[in-house]
Amino acid sequence: MPHEPVLFASNQANQVRLAWRHGAFDSGTSTGHLARQESLSEGVPLVCIPLDNDQPGVAARVKAHGAGVVVPPRRVNAKRLRAAVRSILENDSYRLAARKIQSAIAEVDGLNRAADIIEDVLKIGSGARAQAKTSQNLASTT
Repeated sequence: MPHEPVLFASNQANQVRLAWRHGAFDSGTSTGHLARQESLSEGVPLVCIPLDNDQPGVAARVKAHGAGVVVPPRRVNAKRLRAAVRSILENDSYRLAARKIQSAIAEVDGLNRAADIIEDVLKIGSGARAQAKTSQNLASTT
């Protein structure tokens, strides 16, 4: 039987350090892209509490991939949060899904991929500008 989850609240906790140290869950997040990426890069499933903006969509994707559970903010209380954390700790499928995503993240060279995309866009953009300028020059000479 897993240990009883210990819950605490802090607005200054380092979620990556907590996730890595405890290797079980990350409930210290409001489910933004960065929090999701940091947790899943460590293979740590999430207890998602989406607050606003893009967070409900991020939480829905985490849940859809089986890498966490969602507790709607209007329903958060100690009992529900404890149940969500316990579910993550007691059900290995969340950890397996998070580790699958961790492997996928590790396979992607994100920094170089982003640089390639930016360079491609700049090439296309400069090519389109050059083509427009050439068309303009041709039009002005006729």
